[in-house]
Formats: sequence, C-alpha cells, structure tokens
Amino acid sequence: MYIAVESYANSDIQNFSYFIIENNQDFFSDIKDILLDNVSSTSCKVDVDMKLFVSNYENSKRNFSLSQISKKKYSNKMNIKKFNCNHAIFSPKVIIEGKYFYFTGENKDGIKFESLSFDAEFILNLN
Repeated sequence: MYIAVESYANSDIQNFSYFIIENNQDFFSDIKDILLDNVSSTSCKVDVDMKLFVSNYENSKRNFSLSQISKKKYSNKMNIKKFNCNHAIFSPKVIIEGKYFYFTGENKDGIKFESLSFDAEFILNLN
C-alpha cells in the first residue's frame, strides 16, 4: 500500500504536488523509534524511496482522497494504477529533527519540495 502526503515547492508552481511513499511498516516503525528515543534536538537524514506526483486539482482529486489529506495529512485511498509519477525526484530524504520528521527532495529543474512536519502520532495513525 502507498500513502500520499502533500508537498510544497520552494517556488511558484500552478499544480498540486504530492510525495508518494510506500507504507512500509518497518521503515515507519524505525522512524517512530528514533522520534521517541530522540531526547535532544539532534537531526538526521535518511534516504527514502518515494515518487513525486504533480498535477492540477481535477487530476489530483481523481487519484487521491483530498478530503482525507486535509483531515489526516495523508491519504491511503488512491488509485495508484491510474496515474504515472513521471516526475523524477532527486535526493529524496526523510529529515528527522527532534520530535518531528518531514520528506524532502527536488525535481530535475532544481525546484525543492518539502512536506509538512509529522510526529510519532502520524505513524500510529497510518495503520
């Protein structure tokens, strides 16, 4: 199963953008453990396999549950076979800072994308 989280570009783009990440329980469990054990404000970066989906509102609405993203900050209700994540993303990473983590990467044009910050509760709600 995959999840989609909204991402934001560091420059003006007219389309919506989302990171598509495999909902790998081991991966998210490891992040949760780091967050819960992280008593200082240290940070770390972890490579992650994810894709970038950039499209207009109508196409996004056909592929994701936008209301679920609005409420839960992610969507696991998507039609992954219907769309093609043909936007290459370079240096896809999860950044863990203190009690929060977020996803980041950039496209071929050098536009950087970043998600909202999430906490351990986000991971608990994925299941």
